[in-house]
Amino acid sequence: MLIVGAGGFAKQLLPLIDRLDLSKQVVFFDDYSNDTTSLISRNFHVIRSEEELKQYFAHGDLRFVNAVGGPVNRLKIHQKMQGLGAEPISLIDPDSSISQYEVEIGTGCCILQQVVIEPGVSIGKGCLINLNSLLTHDVSIGDFSEISPSVTILGGAKIGHSTFVGAGAIILPKIEIGDNCVVGAGAVVNRSVPSGHRVVGVPAR
Repeated sequence: MLIVGAGGFAKQLLPLIDRLDLSKQVVFFDDYSNDTTSLISRNFHVIRSEEELKQYFAHGDLRFVNAVGGPVNRLKIHQKMQGLGAEPISLIDPDSSISQYEVEIGTGCCILQQVVIEPGVSIGKGCLINLNSLLTHDVSIGDFSEISPSVTILGGAKIGHSTFVGAGAIILPKIEIGDNCVVGAGAVVNRSVPSGHRVVGVPAR
């Protein structure tokens, strides 16, 4: 199984890879950085070129996990890898708590440890839900959005596509945040945010 990316977020996935007992099955791909002294390079095989990547895929394992941060980068990686015929898969930490009632999680998501997802939540494809976040009932998150650590999203809130929510932010009930938005770390969002906007502060403006 291929992990795309060998930087900071890929390192966050290492405990999850161990918990799922995948450490002997994974290979990393990073044609952006040539850092051969990194933690990942010292412990795993890292593919460094697209030609080598195509050779890897030729052996038949077309699964990939998107291990880059940032909504724009996640979308680009998803499109690039699917263009090569690869298939996105999700990694969900067994230490997260996900309701069995009407929860939808799209393909290619990463959900890290101590995440709580309540009934009626919908998460689009390619999303990153980082550790210790809480998504209460009937929350909706669009494709390729990133939820940073310790975010709280309350009942009925809707987050659009390719939106970034910073660490510790709180989204109040039934708030709608559009596509391609940025919510700053620690913000408390108490009114809806149009697409393409950046908000910060308490309350967020």
